[in-house]
Amino acid sequence: MNRDLDIIMRRIQILFKRMNQTLYRIEVVNDKFDEEFNFFFHIQPKNRRIKSVPLHAVKKYDLEYLEEIINLIKKQTNLSIEFIGFEDLHWQSNHRMIQH
Repeated sequence: MNRDLDIIMRRIQILFKRMNQTLYRIEVVNDKFDEEFNFFFHIQPKNRRIKSVPLHAVKKYDLEYLEEIINLIKKQTNLSIEFIGFEDLHWQSNHRMIQH
């Protein structure tokens, strides 16, 4: 996991410029066909289109593993995280819905 987390965090640090009037968020997509989790970094300056930058594809297709990565990202950043393709799936630790 350290490798996946290190890659994601290093790329976030490069892209996160903390510009005024700019929204930043992380998007996690459940790729059911390739059985991997894809991470994207979204940047949206005010009155401009969203720029989506691929961060990393986590090949270990395991929700418990993903939850660990997400929790560590939340500890290190204060960015919003959006989940796509996780309908009807729950986190292992607390049984809360992943995607609302």
